[in-house]
Amino acid sequence: MGLINLLIGLDEKIWHGYESVTKYANREFGWNKYDMARISDKAAQGSFFADGVYLFLEGIVGKSYGYIPISLVISSIGVGNYYLNKSELNSSERSELRLLQETGAATQPYFNPLRPLTFVPAVVLLGSGTYGLVEKPFPVPEGLSLSQPEYNVFSGLVYLSMGLYIFFSACKSYFKDQIMTPPKKKKKVLKALLEKAKGKVQPEPVPQLEPNKYSIDDVIGE
Repeated sequence: MGLINLLIGLDEKIWHGYESVTKYANREFGWNKYDMARISDKAAQGSFFADGVYLFLEGIVGKSYGYIPISLVISSIGVGNYYLNKSELNSSERSELRLLQETGAATQPYFNPLRPLTFVPAVVLLGSGTYGLVEKPFPVPEGLSLSQPEYNVFSGLVYLSMGLYIFFSACKSYFKDQIMTPPKKKKKVLKALLEKAKGKVQPEPVPQLEPNKYSIDDVIGE
């Protein structure tokens, strides 16, 4: 089996993992795959926006004002991508629902051998960011008025936010490629969890004797 086939098989296994999450969300909250994709994209673009914020603060605190325009561009891209992707997801959802209602056929998933590889840079960046918060791996650049611990914190946060952006972007892709389900009434998470908890703690019904029975032995003996 070639490398491409191995990666396609890996992509399919990961897809099935996201399938389980999607089915749970649909069963418990009435959400479909696009609801999950929107949540993932919101987290991805929020992480991208945060990356710009951390660079902005690094430039202000470190008195290196060249960071500021770069940080503003990054944060602006995060906001712009959020609204563009939201519009694209809404449009795709309407199209798939219309196809499902008219033909009864759902769009089949497409397995991409390159998609699993997107987790590699995500893991590297998340690991580097975490390491930067607890160790001292990042030398402070010249012209940046930050102490070593301060620079470690800012650099660690930048790496973490970019790693989360890549990770949640991959999550969005896997959720979007799930099988479309018929529309269901959506529930709010807190309300659904409270209803589920209430159902679990509700006592079991006590068997009631029929009017012409005088003891539980009569019922059991029937």
